[in-house]
Amino acid sequence: SNLGQSSWHQFVVRVAQRDDWIRWFANHSVKVSIHYEQPVHLMPAYLKMAGGPGSLPITERVCKEVISLPMFPELTMNDLSQVCQTIRSGVEAGLA
Repeated sequence: SNLGQSSWHQFVVRVAQRDDWIRWFANHSVKVSIHYEQPVHLMPAYLKMAGGPGSLPITERVCKEVISLPMFPELTMNDLSQVCQTIRSGVEAGLA
């Protein structure tokens, strides 16, 4: 039975220079995503309950720093190696 087992569907990391990293990944043929780009408390349905922009400053900052790395069942070891090498080379190039 698979009851109680996790099914991973996102691998999210935080980076200070998100736009630079997105370009870096694209230039190295690694497709990344941004999930939940807008914090929940700033979505129209929740604006009146949460206090609006600035009410959760850490959440707002973190939402601008997250990238979802490739994570899907068909991801091969070669794909994973490419992602790791792209991260390594990005750090070596000065991205943080």
